[in-house]
Amino acid sequence: MIAEARKHRASAADVNIRGNPTLFISLGARKVAAILLLLERSGRPVVVSDVDVVWLRDPSALVLGRLAGYEDFAHADLLASTDCLDPVQDVADHGCFHVLQDRNTGVLLVRNTSAALGAMREWRDRTAGAFQAWETDQTAFDDLLRGRGRGHRRNMTQAQRQEHSAFKRSWCGLPATMIEAETMGVLSELDGRHVAGSRRLFDVCIPRVARTLRFGLLPLALVANGHSFFVQQLQLQTGVWPMAVHATYQFEDAVDCAFGKRERMREWGLYWARLTRCTVGHQAAPTQPLPFRCPMDHVVPIGGWHGKYEARRARGRRCELPGRADGRPEEGMPYRTHGWLRAAHEAGPPFASFGGTLVPHDENAVGAMGAARAATVPPVHGAELVDGALLRLPAASSDAKLREALRSSGWDTRPLLRVSLEDARKLLGCVAHVPPAQALLLQLFRFHWCWRPEEMTEPRYDAATNTTTDVCVWGLPTPAAPKRCSGEPSKTSAE
Repeated sequence: MIAEARKHRASAADVNIRGNPTLFISLGARKVAAILLLLERSGRPVVVSDVDVVWLRDPSALVLGRLAGYEDFAHADLLASTDCLDPVQDVADHGCFHVLQDRNTGVLLVRNTSAALGAMREWRDRTAGAFQAWETDQTAFDDLLRGRGRGHRRNMTQAQRQEHSAFKRSWCGLPATMIEAETMGVLSELDGRHVAGSRRLFDVCIPRVARTLRFGLLPLALVANGHSFFVQQLQLQTGVWPMAVHATYQFEDAVDCAFGKRERMREWGLYWARLTRCTVGHQAAPTQPLPFRCPMDHVVPIGGWHGKYEARRARGRRCELPGRADGRPEEGMPYRTHGWLRAAHEAGPPFASFGGTLVPHDENAVGAMGAARAATVPPVHGAELVDGALLRLPAASSDAKLREALRSSGWDTRPLLRVSLEDARKLLGCVAHVPPAQALLLQLFRFHWCWRPEEMTEPRYDAATNTTTDVCVWGLPTPAAPKRCSGEPSKTSAE
C-alpha cells in the first residue's frame, strides 16, 4: 500500500484510500489476512470492526447468545453487520437475509470453527486475487456466503455462472431444480438447539469449503448502520440505543479528511429548520421525531465549510477549521454546530463574558432566538446566561456599518457571537461588494441535489398521488447574497 502511494507521488496525508480503487482493494485484502492470522495464532474467536465504527456498549452478551432474543448466536460460526435499510424487514427476515445487497464487513464475529476457518481462508484467497476480479473484500465476502464462484460479478461469463450454480447444487446436495435464490441458505435448527423467539442463523453451503456454515446477521437496532442511526434515527423511535454505530451511507469525505464520517460522529443532533424535504420511503414511520435532525452531510457539502483544498493544506493540521469568519471565500467558515453551541450555553457564566447575541434594535430584549428558547427552556439565572449579553444593532445596515458598530461597542474582540438566521437577515440589509459575498455562499451551499448513494436509488410508487419518489430526497434552497449598498462602487469577484 505504501509502495502504491509512492508510485502515485503522494504523501500519506494526500492519499484517499477509499477513493483509490487499487489501494482500497489492497487494504481489504490485508484486513482479511490479518483476521485469519489472528484466528490461527490465538485459537480464539475474534470480533473485528472497521475504524469508522464507534462502540457504545460491550457486545459480549449479544455475540455469546446471552441476550434475550439472540440465544442462537451462541452457535454461530460467523456473524456480520448489515446494510439493511428497513428495520421491519430486518426483524422479519433476520437481517434482510434474502435481500440481494452486500452483507457489511464493518463488524464481524468469527469463531474458531473448522467451517469459519475454511470460509476465512477462501475469503483471503478471493481478496488476494481481487485485482483481477476487481472486487472489494465486501463484494467477495457476499458472493462467498451466497455460494457463488470466484470473480462472480466481473470475471465470470453468464455460462460460467450457470455452470458453477449447477456444481453448487450437486456439491451441497441440493435439488437440481432448485432456483438460485433458494440455494443461498436455509434457517438453521442448530441440531435441535434453536431457541424459540431467537433471531435465526442460516445454514450456508460454500462449495469446496463447508457444507454447513452457521451464519447470522447482527440486528440493525443494536449494530446500527449510518442510515438507520443518522437518517432514520431508530434509536429515537424505539428507545433502544445501539451497541455500535457504523458510519455508512454518508457523503463528503475528501482526500485530506473524512468530513462526512467525522461530522456525523462529532456533531449528530444538528437541527436544520430550512430542510425542504426528507423522506425515507415507507420507513418514515409516524414515530419519526420532529423537528427532523438531518445529518449535516446530507444538507451541505461539509468540505466547503472548511474552505478549498489548498487553503486547508496551508493550515498544517488535518481537518482544522479556518481561524476567521471574515476571510476570503476560499478560506471557508469556522462554523460551530448545534451540539458545540449548546455545550457553551450550558456552561453558564463564562459564556456571558466571552460571547453574546446580536439582535436588531427593534426586537424585544431576548431576541428572536432567545424568545424561542425561553419559551421551551426557562433560564435559571436570566437570559444573559443562556444567550450571553445582547447587543442591539440597527436593522438593514451595511456590512461596513455592522463592523463599525461592533468595534465601537468593544464586541469585536469577543470570540463567539451568536445571531439567528432570522435576525441576520434583518440586520444585514446590503453589502459593499456582492461578488465576494455570493462566492462565499456558493462555497458553503454549492449543490442542488437529490443526494443518495447509487445503491439507494429505489423508486417507490404512491398510488394515492400517482407519483414516484426515491427512497431518500433532500434539498436546500440556495441563499442569495444581499444587494449592493447604494453609492458603493462595484468590484469584480476576484477582488
